[in-house]
Amino acid sequence: WRLKLDYSTEQQRTDFLAAKGVDPEDLADTYMVCFYFVWTVLVTVGFGDMYATNIQEAIFCIFLFISGATIFAILVAQINEIIGSFQVMVDEIDNTMNRV
Repeated sequence: WRLKLDYSTEQQRTDFLAAKGVDPEDLADTYMVCFYFVWTVLVTVGFGDMYATNIQEAIFCIFLFISGATIFAILVAQINEIIGSFQVMVDEIDNTMNRV
């Protein structure tokens, strides 16, 4: 979105930011809109029927995106560890059976 803002006309920029409820002179809000877009893409939430309509909602959504991605990563790591421990048990059983 930042590139869209940099390479569009002043009127297009003003219209885009007005549609997002952002003052064109407020650089922090402009970057927050960009950051929200990037996180929406990165966590593959998508641009469905429900979306942030102001900066406060965007900040909350970004927090949820980061939290959700972190929890998902932890769960995947735990599942991987469980599967790995099963493989260790299978290897021990195989070694025991080979010795007998």
